Amino acid sequence: MSENCIHRNLSGRPPRVTRPCVTKLFFAVLFVSLGLGVSTTDAETTRRDLQPTSAASVDAATKRLLEDAEDRHFDRHSLLEAALIAEGAHDWRVFDDCNECLRRHQRRLRTLDVAGASPKQRARIVHQFMHAEMLTGGYNKHSTSVAGALRSGSFNCVSSSILFRCLCSELGLKTRVVETSGHVWMRIVGPQRSADLQTVDVQTTVARWQDATQRDPQHKVRTSDAAHKPSKARRPGREVGELELVAMIFYNRGVDLLHQRNYVAAARMNCIALALDPPNRSARANLLASLNNRSVQLTEQEEFVAAREVLLRGLSVDGRYASLLDNDLYLHHQWITSLCRRVRFAEALEVLNAAQKRRGEEPFFRQTRLQVCRRWAERLLTEGSLDEALALFDSERHQGVDVEALRQVESDAINDRAVELAEQQRLGEAIELLELAAPVKVRIADDLVTGLTVSRMRLGEPEADGRRRPVPVPGSQFDLPTDDIIVAIGQEADVGFVRPSDLAVDPSTNETQLPGVYAGGDVVRGAGSLINAMADGKRVAESIGRRAGRDHGATAHSSEMRFSPADYERRLARREPGIKLPEPPADLSIDQVPPTFDQAAAQAEADRCLRCDDYCNICVTVCPDRAMLAYQSEPLEITLQRGTHRDGKIEITDSGTFRIVQRPQVLVIADLCNECGDCTTFCPTSGQPFQDKPRMCLTEASFDIEDNCYYLKDGVIKRRLNGQVETLTDGDDYLVYETDNYRARLARDTLQVLDVQPKTGEAYQLETDSAAAMYVLMISLKGHSLFSS
Repeated sequence: MSENCIHRNLSGRPPRVTRPCVTKLFFAVLFVSLGLGVSTTDAETTRRDLQPTSAASVDAATKRLLEDAEDRHFDRHSLLEAALIAEGAHDWRVFDDCNECLRRHQRRLRTLDVAGASPKQRARIVHQFMHAEMLTGGYNKHSTSVAGALRSGSFNCVSSSILFRCLCSELGLKTRVVETSGHVWMRIVGPQRSADLQTVDVQTTVARWQDATQRDPQHKVRTSDAAHKPSKARRPGREVGELELVAMIFYNRGVDLLHQRNYVAAARMNCIALALDPPNRSARANLLASLNNRSVQLTEQEEFVAAREVLLRGLSVDGRYASLLDNDLYLHHQWITSLCRRVRFAEALEVLNAAQKRRGEEPFFRQTRLQVCRRWAERLLTEGSLDEALALFDSERHQGVDVEALRQVESDAINDRAVELAEQQRLGEAIELLELAAPVKVRIADDLVTGLTVSRMRLGEPEADGRRRPVPVPGSQFDLPTDDIIVAIGQEADVGFVRPSDLAVDPSTNETQLPGVYAGGDVVRGAGSLINAMADGKRVAESIGRRAGRDHGATAHSSEMRFSPADYERRLARREPGIKLPEPPADLSIDQVPPTFDQAAAQAEADRCLRCDDYCNICVTVCPDRAMLAYQSEPLEITLQRGTHRDGKIEITDSGTFRIVQRPQVLVIADLCNECGDCTTFCPTSGQPFQDKPRMCLTEASFDIEDNCYYLKDGVIKRRLNGQVETLTDGDDYLVYETDNYRARLARDTLQVLDVQPKTGEAYQLETDSAAAMYVLMISLKGHSLFSS
């Protein structure tokens, strides 16, 4: 865990390089994430809304202040009003009292004789008047409040500079604010051709004019109560405006809130300070510290999802911030420990998978993943679920883990469990897997198996294909005593009586190169599914029937479903046994044993079909993480269009047709899918549903870290493909399709291009195929509980 708290420091700002529009957009997004926003009203409305004890009204006033500052000037707020809002004044009477107090001092200042005085002389009059009449309570580094300075006379460099600037304006003095590390002073700017000095730097915290205007503002400053001790040699000051001066008040509030461990409010104050003064590196560091500490706080409260969101928000500001990177590991360590303690291993792997996608180079996540796999496997083995434990390790091999390390974890977990069972005399359950061991010969005595001779193996050097093939270890043979051996080395089709080239089949009939000879299943396809072999058999039967002149009248399948989704679920839940076939006789012959079905029996047998061609939801039913979702989509046909942009003109042409021909559809919930491959294993059409189907994200946070995915919310669907984001918005009378290069209006239902507005001056090509896919998902999932507010 790494916790940090930046102290009151305004150090080290680089030259401004951020354009105002970019800064505005960045902080508008950040304000929304912290509960702030933007509104547009004037200072009088601010005064009316500042009713006593209303925290929400202070936020409203701050929003209006930020809106006023968008053009980098305060147009609707005076400097005093902006300072009072910044220090958190929430009572309109405070505004009235402070304004009246300042006006009273300004009236008294105007009674002084300044006729013929130079700018420097007038600055001295203002300075002496301010310290004699207003700042009588002494210097206090925490006295940033202007209201406090007017009431008690206690001040620091910020509050005294604000009052000095307000007073100077009454005598026509042009002032500038100069800021350096942890300190601020004022600069009086004289006329260009004045005989007086052109500029005078005034330390507003120093009571004696001679000390306040010393030539070197870096020099040690004497104050009225000797309490202010400038720390070290400061960097050269920079001239700033009223916005940056007010930003210092928000920043100092953020520092105090950090010390109070109110990290959310501290982050908000530093966001506002950065909005007013974007190059403020100290406010930026304190914002990161606030987010970092809030993440730690939420982690210790075991609110891990919220802690990760705050941490990712901080990394979006600065992806190299060391404390956030350290706490990323601390957060996930605590999170994974908690999940494993509650036996939620699958969720732990999902959390680690998301973290690895962000920080694939970090070894902590890979090592922790192996530890989770071992703990999960140990629990499965304790429960007697060996197959599930082996399936776990098989699925992990597809996740890009260190295969050798995973192999060792798998071997250790299984061997440890076998030893444990053996020690408990549960030998029937003690199964030991010997890796890198190859059988050499079977030992037989009196026609009975007595053992198996095995040789140890090691992985050799990588060959041309990159595979390290096992080679025997000399002198490592040993015997395994046994009374039975089960050979499980796979099966092969014995087709040595024909040439392999003879088995090349016509894909429409499955007839081989040998006339009248047909083939299908594993002989043609290699190892495959029973469903594919059955399809081959059906095709062969139809081909033979046509050759024999007996067309059974098979017709193309209609896209109309013959039963509802509810009927399908009921059918899937009920098991109908088939017709019992007779046992074959002991003396085998070529005589037919199973009888031919009569019409009723054939229909009854055929009615046991699950109708996968109508409604195949196998991937939905076999997914262990419930990541596959079935939904209904109305059949439609859309003419796709292509638009080519050249020389400022766009030419629209038809480019193809987009069709949906069946209602039942399936999508993948990317947040839940760990790509275990179960859906691929059981897919009757040899597909890969977790890759082939649309991948939908449930949250914008998961959408931001995924690729080849969609996110749907409130009539807006986004798609990210190869890092590029496209958006389709459901408008009142048309659809709006946006990419990085253009914004296009599309006709509802037909998706015909109405008009296109380029976003850049570069040439581009518009394609509506992606918009068509997003449109189908939008209308099909409309109203679904997962994708609506």
